Amino acid sequence: MRFDHAVILVPDLGRAVVAFEELGFRVAPGGVHDGGATHNALIALADGSYMELLAFTGRLVSRALPMLESVGLGRLLTGSGGRDPMAERFRARAPRRSGLIDFALLPTSMDADLTRARREGVRIRGPIEGGRLRPGYAPIAWELGLPEAPELPFFCSDLTDRSERVPSGEVTQHANGVTGIRAVTVAVEKLEPSSARYRAMLGVEPEPAALGGTGVARGRIFRIEGVEVTVATTEDPTHAMWRHLRERGEGPFELTLTVEAPSRTGVAEVCGARLNLILDRPRSLA
Repeated sequence: MRFDHAVILVPDLGRAVVAFEELGFRVAPGGVHDGGATHNALIALADGSYMELLAFTGRLVSRALPMLESVGLGRLLTGSGGRDPMAERFRARAPRRSGLIDFALLPTSMDADLTRARREGVRIRGPIEGGRLRPGYAPIAWELGLPEAPELPFFCSDLTDRSERVPSGEVTQHANGVTGIRAVTVAVEKLEPSSARYRAMLGVEPEPAALGGTGVARGRIFRIEGVEVTVATTEDPTHAMWRHLRERGEGPFELTLTVEAPSRTGVAEVCGARLNLILDRPRSLA
């Protein structure tokens, strides 16, 4: 199992592409997802992972969904009334507006990893087929495993070749020096129950997180093929994570990206997504 991609919800895809390009990223066109409600653009990275910029296909939907969802009517714009698990998952995250809202893991075997997760007590639906259409290309298809717990990521496994879904080559070379995804920090309300769910879904044992000096009270690190998934919480009301939990709820808080020297490092926020750029270093494999 390894990290596949991070999902960044944006209100307007065209403007988001410009914003990320201004930060030195190359952005590749994506396509329209099955059902036509959303479309995307992709920031492919040299380590094989990517960031997905995801938006509704209409501005009216982007603006109206948070308001309708607040009164329980989000299904009017996203369809299915909760019968479609992916639509249900997306509706739950849409009121958070723009920003880092989700991430996906590439399972070693979808069937085997779903079976193991269920055996460990994870409530997860799947495999569920999905796909994307690109003008002038054959359709891309994948299958998903969608857990019910809001802080957990989802599984994404390809039915067509992964090279069809994930761009490669020159498009992975970015002017800002970003080379890959090193870590994702997930904000949770209760550390121990959430850590137990992550342990069950990922199938790996956590390590204590060295979070001193950041204002984060406690954390656990799960290592999957060189990427660190840190599950953390804080009781410090001055910390950005505390505000994130109050305003957006549980879920991904920060994405850590590696850059080549002498590129810019530090925290940047774009389209509501918190990106922490650090110098690249040798990875330790799980």
